Amino acid sequence: MNSSDASSDITFTTRTHVMRSVARLSLLTGLCLQTSWLLWVVFGHRARWSLLLYPIIITALFAGLAFTNGRLRRLNAIVRIVLGLAFLLSVADRFGLMGAYGSPGVSFGDYAHFVTYTRQVNSFLPGSWAPTLAVLATLCETVIGSALILAGC
Repeated sequence: MNSSDASSDITFTTRTHVMRSVARLSLLTGLCLQTSWLLWVVFGHRARWSLLLYPIIITALFAGLAFTNGRLRRLNAIVRIVLGLAFLLSVADRFGLMGAYGSPGVSFGDYAHFVTYTRQVNSFLPGSWAPTLAVLATLCETVIGSALILAGC
């Protein structure tokens, strides 16, 4: 082993350590923000607990991931699978698989409502771009959700 190999190993180790620290800090920041939001909604707006079940489960899983420092491999897999399912359920909602528009727990109910939502969220762009952005978002969420589930298994 020559000196250039040793220095490249040290550089790689340092980069890996920095990236893990940034990821851990990001996770903890997001966890603090999510917990603050949950407390604000529960105590400030007296929201029904049934509406908060999903955010509470996600927050608890990410809290477990943050506080175990990624040492529990099963927890890592569970978080990946749950997050992947969240992406795929969002896509299923766009195609009406979760129920019709206006049903409890359904955001879009059909693809037309999702395109309308995409147009509103991206109102700074020309409205004619909304269908293309909706397709891209759906493709990305399908790929990311599937990859997370496959990585968790």
